[in-house]
This record gives sequence, C-alpha cells and structure tokens, in this order.
Amino acid sequence: MNARPRKPAPDPQLLALLIEETARVLDKEPGLIGPHQHLQHDLGLDSVMLLQLKGHLETRLPYLRDVPLPDLLVGDHTVGALAGRLQRLVAGPSGPGRGPATASVRVTGLPVA
Repeated sequence: MNARPRKPAPDPQLLALLIEETARVLDKEPGLIGPHQHLQHDLGLDSVMLLQLKGHLETRLPYLRDVPLPDLLVGDHTVGALAGRLQRLVAGPSGPGRGPATASVRVTGLPVA
C-alpha cells in the first residue's frame, strides 16, 4: 500500500476568510460552505464568480495580486484545498507573486484574536 502523506490542515483564519469571501460571491451564509465542497461542482462557481472571488481575496490578501488565476486554482478545487494553496503561497519562497517567506498569515479585515 502506497500511502500519500497528508497535507496539514489550512490555517483556520485563512480558511474562515476563504469561506467568508466565497459566501459573499455566492450570496450565501458562510455556515452553508464547508472545506470539502468543490468550488465549481458543489458550490456552482463559474468563471466570472472565480474572478470575483480572486478580486475579493486580493483585497484581503494583497500578495495575491500578482498570482494569475490559473496558478491559484491548480489542482483540487475544494474550499479546503484552495485555503491550503493560499497558505503555501504565503509560506513559499519570496519572489514575484509570492508572499513573504513566513508561516504566519496576515489577513486584512479580520479581527485579531
């Protein structure tokens, strides 16, 4: 049996932000959106809605402004997988379109606990 290593769970604050912004684009309550839901198949996001979601995320996470939409949505397109991808972009190497090389996530517009 060839088990793949599990990816760590995305930062809860980042996941909450993504759920909040996805709900905003869909005009739904955030409580109706979960991390295992597929953005397109389960939630019904189309290409225009994905662009809106990216725009909302760029406002709250400015380092995403230089990340092309296809680069952001590569791979499994669940809410949780996208939150993990955003987290890796934050923690990844510095460079064009990348956030600072740090494990912390700075999110604008969220209360600090």
